[in-house]
Amino acid sequence: MQLSSDRTTDVGPFYFKIEIPQHKSFTFSQNTMTIDVLRTPEPPTMSVEVLGKVVASCTVFHSCPTSPPRFYWSHSGIKKTRSKRLNKWMWTTVSILTFVLLSSDFDQSLNCTVMYRGKKTAHLIQL
Repeated sequence: MQLSSDRTTDVGPFYFKIEIPQHKSFTFSQNTMTIDVLRTPEPPTMSVEVLGKVVASCTVFHSCPTSPPRFYWSHSGIKKTRSKRLNKWMWTTVSILTFVLLSSDFDQSLNCTVMYRGKKTAHLIQL
């Protein structure tokens, strides 16, 4: 699908149209769609559990499974990422960071930064 612009004012409705040179074109006018264009992505949600080790998860929703968001953590550790399809158009991706809590970690924030296609970022700081 190709859109001529991606301004926040572009809300639709939109129609699919098939154009084949030297043939008839067809517009699917009965099946409309709308698109929400966000200037900045929604921030991720984060949860943290401390039971002998820290297990932090950072979760976002997105609509492009072929280009899932990338996660960056402010702390090192074991990182796992998984995606799940929620419905026909929406996915959720979660990054899980596991690390052993050290005394040097006290009073330090834990940051999760998410980079989407097009280099748009969103971040969350857990104190």
